[in-house]
Amino acid sequence: MHIKALVLEGFKSYRDRTELGFHEGANLVVGRNGSGKSNVFDAIQFVVSDKYSILRKEIRRRLLHEGASVEAGALSAYVEIIFDNSDGRFPVEGSEVSLKRVIGTKKDEFFLDGKHVTRSDAESLLETAGLSRSNPYNIVVQGKVNALIRMKPKDRLELFKEIAGTKVYEERRAEALKILKDAGVSRQRIQEILDELSKDLQDLGEEKAELLKFQDLDKERRAIEYAVFDKELRTAAEKLQENEDQRLHTSNLIEKFQAELQTVSESREALENSIYSLQRDIEISTARRDALKSEMQDLAKSRASVEYDLERQNARVDEIEGCEEARAAACNALETEIEALNKELRVLTPESDSCNEKESSIRIQIDKNQQRLSELLAKQSRQGQFSSASERNAHLKKELSSRKQTLHKNIELQNSLEKEIEEIGKNIQAMQSEISEKSSQFAVKEKDWEMTASKESELVKKRNSLMDSRKYGRLVL
Repeated sequence: MHIKALVLEGFKSYRDRTELGFHEGANLVVGRNGSGKSNVFDAIQFVVSDKYSILRKEIRRRLLHEGASVEAGALSAYVEIIFDNSDGRFPVEGSEVSLKRVIGTKKDEFFLDGKHVTRSDAESLLETAGLSRSNPYNIVVQGKVNALIRMKPKDRLELFKEIAGTKVYEERRAEALKILKDAGVSRQRIQEILDELSKDLQDLGEEKAELLKFQDLDKERRAIEYAVFDKELRTAAEKLQENEDQRLHTSNLIEKFQAELQTVSESREALENSIYSLQRDIEISTARRDALKSEMQDLAKSRASVEYDLERQNARVDEIEGCEEARAAACNALETEIEALNKELRVLTPESDSCNEKESSIRIQIDKNQQRLSELLAKQSRQGQFSSASERNAHLKKELSSRKQTLHKNIELQNSLEKEIEEIGKNIQAMQSEISEKSSQFAVKEKDWEMTASKESELVKKRNSLMDSRKYGRLVL
């Protein structure tokens, strides 16, 4: 087996594709300085050694052909070695084997006879042919021969052992001896452990005898405890049955009380809702009553204003009896205002009566509902309140007297409200009578005004006739 040909392209100083042929035996590469002789050696190391197994960015840049400018530089490079396989060192078919490595700015690939393979497959193939990466003497670099010649015999022997592969076996022998030594130490330690275990087994035999004796006594103890526990269990079961019967009886009573409590709660809720609605009606009625009172006060003020205006008009009538048009306008204004007051009075009177009636009915309903609510609350709390019938009767009498007092107070309140309503009605009647009286006085005054107006017109006619007669008399003279 030997290198038959070397093909380079884009690798270091070889920009274009370059193929170098080799022969079996010694081959020499001769050239001037800088012609790329060392690059041929680097190309062979690039494929078959581990010198370029890890390619950093800077190493890739140095391996790629740079060129005179950035545009002239290569973006990828490859090195292909063609081996002569006539002796069958490579386990592949054919007399030639081609191994190619391609690199770029980011890629690094291997090809075997034009087919893509992984790095591990390529390394395995080279190791099969005897080109192991762990043997650094497959490729001897410049200056290494002189170092080998100057070696001491002992160092040279170690080198031959390393090249021949015997050093590996010596290392394995040293490792085996170390393992044997460790095994002897472990055997001695195991023997010590066995002695300790024998002593422990003797102690365990004694403890076993004690344990058997303890187990017999424990069986007897458990039998006695079982008998005692069985008796206590039967007693507890009887007590449990009694407690269960008592619990069922108590549960029935609780369910009964809860049903009654639910009924009372529902009734209470209904009464509270009714009381709430009635209170709202009372508030509305109270507000309406206050509004009616304020309207009545406004009517009273209007009446006083009308009286004041009437007095002013009377005084004005006395002063301006000769002004018929002013009297007529004042009369019309007073009539309009009186008529408006009468209309308002007619509207407010039935409304006030209806509000009073509604208020009295609402108060009666509230009293009934409050009485019913207090009865239900008393019934609700009465179940666990009294310890005897006499105590309950005394409480009922006391509650009856308090309810009578409350009823008496409600009756007094109702009477006071009725009196207040009666006084309001009397005031309204007084206002009505006063308005009717003012109306009659106004009618009398109106008749007086009409008579005065007629007299005034007659006097004016008489004055005009006298003036005419006087005028004619002067003309006759």
